[in-house]
Amino acid sequence: MVSIRAVNNWEFIFNGTRYEKSCTRTDGNFWKIYDFEFTAGRPFTQQDVLDKRNYAVIAESLSKILFEPGESSLGKTIDYNNMQLSVVGVIQHPPPTALNTSGDIYIPYNLVTDSGVRPYIGGYQVIFKAARKKDRAAIVEEVQEIIRRLDAADDELKLFMPGPNTQFDKMLIGYGDPEEYSGRSLPLLEFLGKAFGFLLLPAINLMALNFSRMRERSEEIGVRKTFGASASVIRKQFIFENIMMTLLGGILGILLSYIVVLIFRSEIRIPIDFINSVQITYSFDIVIFLFALASCLLFSMLSGVLPAIKMSKMKTVEVLRGGEL
Repeated sequence: MVSIRAVNNWEFIFNGTRYEKSCTRTDGNFWKIYDFEFTAGRPFTQQDVLDKRNYAVIAESLSKILFEPGESSLGKTIDYNNMQLSVVGVIQHPPPTALNTSGDIYIPYNLVTDSGVRPYIGGYQVIFKAARKKDRAAIVEEVQEIIRRLDAADDELKLFMPGPNTQFDKMLIGYGDPEEYSGRSLPLLEFLGKAFGFLLLPAINLMALNFSRMRERSEEIGVRKTFGASASVIRKQFIFENIMMTLLGGILGILLSYIVVLIFRSEIRIPIDFINSVQITYSFDIVIFLFALASCLLFSMLSGVLPAIKMSKMKTVEVLRGGEL
């Protein structure tokens, strides 16, 4: 299934107040590819687009601006750039970080014309939805074959487009010149390598901290070994302490981040691409939290292994005499 999408700003004045909203021009397949929650009405269909019906789907936030509280907006008319559009559906406002779906008003793409004669031809995003994951390779090959045919028909201009890429791939490679990413088939490995290097720094710091803690507790460890504590028991103790410190740090990190968002959420904006940014908000995703916690636990255990091995090999008599570990 294929859909197209283009976004432009929509500025208007209503009841003496100036508003700046976004308008998404798309087709009927758009509503089948993405999962929107309609609070009223329905989406416009592909046949509605072909018939050039003046239909619009609006977000709840826009409905609250244009219509009275409790008043149904279905069937009501909206003046969009001198076009009278009939509201056929109302959706919950998509989050601003959902770059492919966010918008305030959605209209058929062919309602916007160039000089009132032909459909406006501008920058559009093409969206593919495969029936199965394994169909992606066939989609990419078909698109590249179309590009090759277009290039063969024009000796002066060359069309270059990688992919089509998944949304995850786009997040990894960014929004720069696509030619910079030509031939890079393993962006995930690059991303994981950078993430591993970033996490390795605190792991090394924690390892140094563990060595320092071990030196401070060397006499305690020596006494415990004298009274029968085995090296494996003491190793497990240090690793367990590391894990508990990581869990405590994770809980404190969540609480502190929540407090920071509550205090500074009106002053901090996060860039989501090279143009747009959104106000910081707090949300908790259990999957992301567990993944981050598992990563921290992994590095915590790794940073505790070397100090534990070093500790298990120490000579108890020398430590009790005040020697070095």
